[in-house]
Amino acid sequence: MSVTLPVIARAGGQGALASMIARRLAVGMVMLLATSLLIFIGLNLLPGDTATAILGQSATPAAVHALKLQLGLDQPAGWRYLHWLGGVLQGEFGSSLTSGENISVALSQRLNNTLSLAGITALVAVPLALLNAQRSSYVDTAVLKGLSPMRVLWRHVLPNAWGPIINVIVLNMAYLMVGVVIVENVFVYPGLGQYLVDSIGKRDVPVVQGCALVLAAIYILLNLFADVIALLTNPRLRHGK
Repeated sequence: MSVTLPVIARAGGQGALASMIARRLAVGMVMLLATSLLIFIGLNLLPGDTATAILGQSATPAAVHALKLQLGLDQPAGWRYLHWLGGVLQGEFGSSLTSGENISVALSQRLNNTLSLAGITALVAVPLALLNAQRSSYVDTAVLKGLSPMRVLWRHVLPNAWGPIINVIVLNMAYLMVGVVIVENVFVYPGLGQYLVDSIGKRDVPVVQGCALVLAAIYILLNLFADVIALLTNPRLRHGK
């Protein structure tokens, strides 16, 4: 019995951990789906007409009607949402209304620039995670035992700091992805934020939808990843205590 109980406890702890992670993943997916719906509804509630905005106020009603048919704007909103969502799930965001370029290609290029900017900024937080870990009581105990600084760093500081380090980086990345819209436009940086703002001014709805969804997805998924990392690095959950 003395051997069986710890095994059962560990198995129960691992099962509980897996269940928590699965629940968080499910919540993240539901939030992402709800976000896509809110983005679509919000853009469709904006005042004005997309076809008229593209052709200009001097366009004839016949030309506006023809463009609406071409863009599928005459279809019910529910059908247009499902059509757009189906394309997104396949990695297809459609084409820009103003330039005709493939939105998926443009998003990929801009996203790489944005992630590079946010990643470099987030890495600044790593030394601060390490400094906090070095002030912990277990580090003082290791030093009092006569362990060398390098041994303390590799055996005590880093193993206990990896979880918080990753958590800080991920959370900083999430917040930076939201604030990057302002930064990129101030410094004219060719990233996702600038692409979004430029497209809003042109009323390029497919591009705005794509940019907004990608930014929201990154924010949700990074927060979800940070949550999972926090669970995995929690000793109580990891050892089933």
